[in-house]
Amino acid sequence: MRAAVLREYNAPLSIETVADPACPDDGVVLKVEACGVCRSDWHGWVGEHPKVKPGQIGGHEYCGEVIEAGPRAKHKVGDMVVAPFILACGSCPSCQSGAQNTCPNQRLPGFVEPGAFAEYVAVPFDHNLSLLPEGLSATVAAGLGCRVTTAWHGLTGRAGLQTGEWLAVHGTGGVGLSALILGQALGARVFALMSSLKSLSTPNPSGRSMSLTPATATLARGSKSLRAAVRRSRWRLLASRRPSTARSNVWPPWGGTSNWACPPAIPLRWRSTWPLSIKAT
Repeated sequence: MRAAVLREYNAPLSIETVADPACPDDGVVLKVEACGVCRSDWHGWVGEHPKVKPGQIGGHEYCGEVIEAGPRAKHKVGDMVVAPFILACGSCPSCQSGAQNTCPNQRLPGFVEPGAFAEYVAVPFDHNLSLLPEGLSATVAAGLGCRVTTAWHGLTGRAGLQTGEWLAVHGTGGVGLSALILGQALGARVFALMSSLKSLSTPNPSGRSMSLTPATATLARGSKSLRAAVRRSRWRLLASRRPSTARSNVWPPWGGTSNWACPPAIPLRWRSTWPLSIKAT
């Protein structure tokens, strides 16, 4: 099969012919229909991810058709499925308690094992796969198993977001935009904090959310004063880099060293008057 192989950090991927993947006993082989590109792929490409070494085939946001199934597989040849980026074993104490993301036996195609930047990918523990609903394209579905599930778990499994609550989303990358869309679908009152005025040009799915930037603390959308709204509501803060401290009043660019747990666009003197509730990271 053809695959995009990491041979050297910070260099173009090498398009090569490599061996087809063997089918796991408890899994399947997929013909890849679509595969997303994640920020984690970039971290591996530049050498920052500890598990990604030269020779790795990346790609962990994938959707495809089952072309081979092992004797203990749950899916059959011809099924169109979408994958989460963590393949949990399903039988350990973590999995049985609902914390599959901490499964000690998890498998990680794209990081440790060959991923989906290829024509075919082997998927063990295929009980993690979900059938692709009719009407959902493979290119859309491929992005669901990483950024969208991360946002969903943060909002529902960790924060317990409720209808009518305020949701502050820090940054509008893949996870941030997913959190914004899901927060609105859950009935929350959403606003996003962004690192620059340029970010305000990011398309808004509904037009109902607010946006703040560190330079201006401008309320870009919404009809009511943010201060008044927050006094009446609890904040559910997501995606803070280190939630234990809040010693920076300036939004740190990614890669910076400042720690923050509160909205950095807002003057520090205001923060003590607002009930902050750190629910998820």
